[in-house]
Amino acid sequence: MSDRIFVGRQPILDINGNIFAYEILFRNTETNAAKIDDNLSATSSVLLHLLQNFGIETLLGSKKGFINIDESVIDEDIIALLPAEKTVLEILETTRVTDILVEKVKNYGKQNYSFALDDFIFTESHAKNFRPLFEDVRFIKVDIRATSKMQIVRNMDSLKAMNVRLLAEKVENREEFEFCKKLGFEYFQGYYFAKPLVVSAKKSIDPSMAGVINLINILRDEDSTMEFIAREMKNYPAINLNLLKFINSSAFFLKSDITSIKHAAALLGRNNLSKWLTLLLYASKGSMDPCENPLMQTAHERASTMEKIAEKSCRELKEQAFLTGLLSLLDVILEAPFEAFIDQFNVSGDIKEAVLGADNKLGRLLKLTAMLERYELDEAMPLLKEFHLTLADAAEIRMNSFILKDRELK
Repeated sequence: MSDRIFVGRQPILDINGNIFAYEILFRNTETNAAKIDDNLSATSSVLLHLLQNFGIETLLGSKKGFINIDESVIDEDIIALLPAEKTVLEILETTRVTDILVEKVKNYGKQNYSFALDDFIFTESHAKNFRPLFEDVRFIKVDIRATSKMQIVRNMDSLKAMNVRLLAEKVENREEFEFCKKLGFEYFQGYYFAKPLVVSAKKSIDPSMAGVINLINILRDEDSTMEFIAREMKNYPAINLNLLKFINSSAFFLKSDITSIKHAAALLGRNNLSKWLTLLLYASKGSMDPCENPLMQTAHERASTMEKIAEKSCRELKEQAFLTGLLSLLDVILEAPFEAFIDQFNVSGDIKEAVLGADNKLGRLLKLTAMLERYELDEAMPLLKEFHLTLADAAEIRMNSFILKDRELK
């Protein structure tokens, strides 16, 4: 299985030939094509890559992003994670239009989301299906390969009367471009301008599917407090690391120095946390291995050890100690030096400095924990003394961390 992720990106041009937006397309290999069996899974994958793995700024810059959706995506409300000002949601031509869907589109419109009708063709059945959405869409994309020139000419007055922006798609030569421009189309997309560019990046750490499902269920329980949710999240290190990266890379959220898992969860908020976890679940489409990466298990054990030492000797650093331990093996897991990626995790300066080897209090706590892992007990004695621990204390903490890992990460 490849350790790379892929998306397609095709420019949408204005009448002057300038890039107005990009359509972000599902791709599961580096070939410029995709086999889509499940629109919800494909769109969830695109959203996850756009928001987290690549980042909105990387893929879109200052432009808007057009993203394919259907009724299944709208039903799950995961598009609420996207920044409205950067997004145009393309309603696929296969979408089943219901009263519920129309109402949801109206509600998203009130939140400043823009919609487009994708692959519009001039048949009575197609127009009848999408007529309830006409007043709520901002763009209509006309598939000029599926429609004759005569049909386009005949229907242009009706389209212009709808007060929408018209986009000609699948434009493949100069003649078609000039024809559409003369008729009044404002935006253009197709092979004449550019084929989709396949963009690739190293895959993020896959979280445990069981962990994702468990956390979704906890969040749906109205009696669950954020304190309890944050405590449960500590059991799933891969999810925590993905969460840190998501908060830092998405333009939808304020960037803030993170000091703990609880802090990260609180910044995202209960509703958005649930939507993000749902996105992870659908994007994986069952591909996540329920057995965690053994390095992630070791990172969790280290984080737990550091947390317990801090609890005994410097309680004010307890949450930061856990996060430091969790991040401390990322260079091995991602096979890259810390300097290459640590800024993707917008953690506090003390935590960042500790994992980079600084001699601050968190750094010394990390050093002590690593010595205990290697059974370098003589070397650890000065640090044990600094943190007011005996060898017996250290042995008990390590044992409890093993027990915690075995109980919680199965």
